[in-house]
Amino acid sequence: KGHILTDNLRVRKRPEKRSDVVDKLMSGQQVKVTEKLMVSDKMWFRIVTPTGRQGWVDFRYVKLDRSF
Repeated sequence: KGHILTDNLRVRKRPEKRSDVVDKLMSGQQVKVTEKLMVSDKMWFRIVTPTGRQGWVDFRYVKLDRSF
């Protein structure tokens, strides 16, 4: 699990900057991190949002509650 570190964080359908946005999260919201992936020298976390949606976010905007 982790917490979002910025407001209006875009949750993307795929781990790509130009991928469709499936949700937006606010600072402090808790998410479940289910996977991590390196794509073109950039780390992405696959998450489950508080509403149950799944998607990908830039790892820099998630503070993990414990090591992943």
